Amino acid sequence: MAHILIVEDEPDLAELFRKHLAGQGHTCDLASDGQEGRTRVFQAGQDYDLVLCDLEVRPMGGRAFLELVHPVLKDRTPVLVVSAWPDLVEALAVARRWAFLVLDKPVDLQELQDAVERGLEQRGLYQRLLEFEDRVEQLVRRDEVLLERSRTLFNEVRVDPMTQLPNRRRLEEDLDVLCANVGRYRTCFALAFCDLDDFRRFNNEQSYGTGDAVLRAVAQRLRETSRRGDAVYRYGGDEFVIVFAHQDLEEAVQAADRFRGDLDARDLDLGELFGSTGVTISGGVVAVTPEDPRPVVELLDEASRLCKEAKAAGGNDIRPRNRDS
Repeated sequence: MAHILIVEDEPDLAELFRKHLAGQGHTCDLASDGQEGRTRVFQAGQDYDLVLCDLEVRPMGGRAFLELVHPVLKDRTPVLVVSAWPDLVEALAVARRWAFLVLDKPVDLQELQDAVERGLEQRGLYQRLLEFEDRVEQLVRRDEVLLERSRTLFNEVRVDPMTQLPNRRRLEEDLDVLCANVGRYRTCFALAFCDLDDFRRFNNEQSYGTGDAVLRAVAQRLRETSRRGDAVYRYGGDEFVIVFAHQDLEEAVQAADRFRGDLDARDLDLGELFGSTGVTISGGVVAVTPEDPRPVVELLDEASRLCKEAKAAGGNDIRPRNRDS
């Protein structure tokens, strides 16, 4: 049952209240004045289900007591005030601020019992509200965790784990957007499909670990030398795609050739991975304009074909799409 604090300076009346409420199964603590009641609320660590307070207790009055303990009790602990008729106006003013009900003296025990039951119902409603709010908060936190996990998974499946570059799935999604924007906003873009020349020698002559290290080093160099607006992707194996937003074919060829030259440089700081021959790439470059829209699959197929032609011709070359083809 309930745990009730009775603040009453008339011992006989306090005992009467206690016995009656104990007969209903409640546990009651007694305080002879507001100071003792305050001590019980603040120092005893009690979470009272209801407070029954006589407004005229001395030396610390009920009004002062309620004002002091209200920050602790707040709405979670109903307060029932008892008061003599001469102080009823003040009691009503107190009730509006801190109490849910005022009983006038002499108190009818049945009215007291009914009032306590009403107060405990209020307490129960408040507890259920707290439980509901706590459950809502838990659900919100769970949803936030699930949302963050979903975002993490969304990003993870779009990043190549070895090179940490965006992968083929992310490339195709981005190209869908770029192709749509070409017609909608009359923009253009280009891409270079690049492949490392004679990459198998790293795996065959040294080790697959060496080949992986080469891929990571190349990815890092492409990332470092890319300009604002360039996007570098690992397409698969030793194939990379570089997307040049808002650039036409000629500009994209120049940019792709700059990437080729950076990798071909003998001062590339990659330790002994490449030996004396270094590493080179070949690439095919295609562009999409409002006058020449291209579906994503066709775009990638043609760029890949041009790349293979460059490799077949000796490699270390960038081959653009012929505007007339």
